[in-house]
Amino acid sequence: FLPALMSLLLGISRNEEEIPRFIATTEVSNKIGSFIIVVTCAAISYYTYPDVESMFYLLGAGGLAAAFFTFLIPESAIDHDKARQLDDSGSATDTDELDLEESPEEAPEEAEGKTKASPSRYRDLFKNRSIVLFAVLTFTYHLANAGPAPLLAQYVASITPDDTSLTWTSAIMILWFLPQAATSFLMTYAIDRFDHKRIMTVAFVTVPVRCAAIALLVEFSNSPWALVSTQTLEGIGAGVYDVMIPIVVQKMTKGSGRFGFAFGFIVAMWRIGHGCSVLLGESLAQSFGYAASFTTLGVIGFLNLVVFVLFFNFDQEPSPVKEEKEIEDRRTLSVTSSSRDFGRTLSV
Repeated sequence: FLPALMSLLLGISRNEEEIPRFIATTEVSNKIGSFIIVVTCAAISYYTYPDVESMFYLLGAGGLAAAFFTFLIPESAIDHDKARQLDDSGSATDTDELDLEESPEEAPEEAEGKTKASPSRYRDLFKNRSIVLFAVLTFTYHLANAGPAPLLAQYVASITPDDTSLTWTSAIMILWFLPQAATSFLMTYAIDRFDHKRIMTVAFVTVPVRCAAIALLVEFSNSPWALVSTQTLEGIGAGVYDVMIPIVVQKMTKGSGRFGFAFGFIVAMWRIGHGCSVLLGESLAQSFGYAASFTTLGVIGFLNLVVFVLFFNFDQEPSPVKEEKEIEDRRTLSVTSSSRDFGRTLSV
């Protein structure tokens, strides 16, 4: 879903400058919708427990509504080359580099020389060190970040009455989605004003801080209110990270024509990390207790922060295919210019 959604956003955007703000605004809408759904589920669970099957009908209705509004977008509004970040500016004849006065008769020759850009090879994406490192960082980020929420829900349920356990679980999600929506809204302004790496550092910092706070509360306090409030940090981190992931991938794949594939690969690492985090967290909690589990996940998050700060950069590495194409284009340009000069000399 996410790769398709972000590709669609790129395809319907009017220009490059509005893309980061467009993504952030979409994330605001996404989180507000999630917040409304969770609040409604909380109300259903509180007033109808234990008959809570109506929650699942609500979730299904939300999916149907999303599909309906997607179909309302006209096909003509989508630029598919822009959606996949295919650079169509490169051509066998670059008119910007020609310093010649061309006659109307020569225009068809130039048009014939232009060729449609082709996407990079898939294996070239894996030669890009920034893409590979970002995939690893995304996996490790979610390896540390995904496990604490379900573990926290379990622990809070164990120290509260059974008839309020689902309500507390909803509260955990509310204090996740509400700050996430607010952070995504603030990101619509921050992405144009601050360095993107510094913005992403905020997301990486929230993981070890949140895990440390939960571990301390589990060890020294059993207040469900205090424990649930720690989810605010996850909301802030997720609000930053979810907005920045497509922006970072768009930067790294610009001109390659493989945005959807690269973003899908990053999201796959996200989901794998998410699943492994839950498995790791539950295993540690079962063997060593909740405090040890939260502490371990926090250490992983801290190490991931260090790697991100020291080794990752947002600079786009040139694609080997694109480099070869640029060389070939320049050769073609040189031959075309020489031929025209020779033809003009003969005509004189």
